[in-house]
Parts: sequence; C-alpha cells; structure tokens
Amino acid sequence: MNINSPYELNPRFKKKYIFKKGVFISSKIENSEEKVVDNFSLQWQTFQKTQFDSYTNQQTTLKRLLENTKWIEKELKGKRVLEVGSGAGRFTELFKKMGCILSSVDLSDAIFVNAKNNKSKNINFFKTSIYNMPFKKKYFDFIFCYGVLQHLPDGNSAFNILLSFLKDNGKLSIDWYKVYFYPYASVTTKYLYRPLTKKLPPSLLLKILKWFIPKWLPIDTFIKKLPYGIYLSGLVPICCYNYFYMQISENQKVQWAIMDTFDALGAKYDKPKTFLGMKRLVKNLKNIDYEIFSGSNGWVLNLKKLSSN
Repeated sequence: MNINSPYELNPRFKKKYIFKKGVFISSKIENSEEKVVDNFSLQWQTFQKTQFDSYTNQQTTLKRLLENTKWIEKELKGKRVLEVGSGAGRFTELFKKMGCILSSVDLSDAIFVNAKNNKSKNINFFKTSIYNMPFKKKYFDFIFCYGVLQHLPDGNSAFNILLSFLKDNGKLSIDWYKVYFYPYASVTTKYLYRPLTKKLPPSLLLKILKWFIPKWLPIDTFIKKLPYGIYLSGLVPICCYNYFYMQISENQKVQWAIMDTFDALGAKYDKPKTFLGMKRLVKNLKNIDYEIFSGSNGWVLNLKKLSSN
C-alpha cells in the first residue's frame, strides 16, 4: 500500500488535498476551525510521546483500547480502521502493531507529530475536520473515536458522520465525558476555571500549569490517597489531574498531570453527557446492536452496524 495513493478517498475529494510532511492536508480548513484546536496542537507538540505505552513501559493505552472497545486484537489485522482525533498517536502506535490498514485523522497540528511518531506504509494521515472527512461511504471495518466528541461544537452530528463511513457488519467505538452530579476530583473542579482558562492563549495557560502543578501535586496526592480522597479532592477548588497510582517515574507523573490538566482547562468545548444523552444518540438508528457503559474516560458506546440486506 503506497502512502501517496490514498485508497480510502472519495474520488471527488482527491484534488482537495495536498501531501506535506507525511500528511494529506485538506485545502478546505478554515482559520476559525484551526483556532478552536490550537490548544491541542500545542499539547501534542509538547507531550509528543508522554502517553505512549512504548515510552512508559506500561500497557495503559492497550488496556484502555481493548477493555473499552471489546475488540479482539487478532480480528483487526488487515482490516480497514478509521481513527478520528488521533492526537500524537498513542492509539495509532497500537493499531500499527496490530497490522491494521489505518486512516488516522486530526484537525490540529498534532497530526504531524503522529505522522512522525508512527510512519508506516499501512497508515495514511489526514489533517481535516471531522465534519468534512473525504472518505468513501461504508468503507471501514472499524471506526475508533476517543477523547474527541465532547470537544466539538456539535458532537451529535459528528457521531452520525462517523456512522456514514462504517460498512455493514462493521464496528464503531466512541467515548464521551460523563456528567457528574457529585464532587469527583478534577473532573468536576475544572468547570470552576474553564470560563476563564479556555479563553487564555494556550501558551500562557501551559506556562502557568508548568509552574503551578509541580508545587501542588504533592498536596493533591496526599488528599487523593486519603479514604474517599477522590471525592474529597472534588471539594477542593483546585484543578489538578493526578496519576499517582501509575507505575511510572515521578517526573513522568508530573508531566502527565500538566498534560491532562492543560487538556481539561484549555479545550474550547467541553460538553459532557448523561447516560440518557448517550441513549439519545442511537434512539432513532435502525439495524444496529449497541451497548453503553461506564469506561476508562467517561461513557463508552460500542456499536455494530447490521447488514441491511
């Protein structure tokens, strides 16, 4: 498979993309669209391999992928997979190892980081909006979209767009932030600050967090290690994501804390859903099997499109 011959493109889009730095770049991206994701561009240019299992020597990403999607690894080999919102490529790394024929999409400049991290003859990288993806309809065997839909102006429409690219008997897995009705660590305290922080220049926000997080993290760790600490910390009006429980170095824990606190406070959109909100996504769909459950990073919706014949 030649990366300069994008097999998955709808023919009418082929003249609307240029190839640069290993990435197919849409000519239809508006400056206003890129402005919405400039925080993610900075995030993944700064933390290029922080989350990679190959970097942490853990299986954090692999565990999240397999336990949440419930896909079987051997079934993915040689299959057409669409990954939307790839970031720096923590999941791309795994799909690459599994031998997928992968199309990886991100609107932010993180896609260039991913292309550098995961260059492969079996992966095409696309810089484009989820609302304007150029692929053939009903083309992909698997579609994967984690950490994305809550950060869009209209995640519901984006979900329906994803479905249009899934072939009959194909499988789709998405996740979506939850609405919490009780204090729960930084997942709830972030909303105290987001009205301000989402308006800050991303470079300034990152600079503040690089100064603050290393100072606060030991205190936050003490609180979260207390009985019911994860809930007690939700009563402390400080936003600090904390991975004290991971088997990684102390410096890596600091980097993860800065990275995910920046992610939480810097995203322009953050629209969590209730369980009923997730149910509404599929309420009017026909010829599908699906399940919704609480996963690693909020709600998970796994869906199989049944044959219409």
